[in-house]
Amino acid sequence: MGASADGTISRQPNACLITCLMVGFVTIPVVSVLIVGVIKDAKINPQGPQFRLESATVPQLNINGSELTATWDMTIVAVNPNHKLSMSFDSLQATVF
Repeated sequence: MGASADGTISRQPNACLITCLMVGFVTIPVVSVLIVGVIKDAKINPQGPQFRLESATVPQLNINGSELTATWDMTIVAVNPNHKLSMSFDSLQATVF
């Protein structure tokens, strides 16, 4: 702050203060969101679903020359170890070459 010619003190904004406030307004929410995310992740402890093939049968198998066609019946079990998270599948598609 400097004195003007008439002896009054001029009040110019301090550039460092404004910059620090702007950085704080951006940094504090970002850090807060990260902390909340880490706490939720630690509390929920998410784990991936477990899949297993319970049964598989081939009730229909056809061989015509070099072409092989089959009908497969499979039971796949999916277990969700997360009690606080859910999972759902609209469809499941598999292709065998």
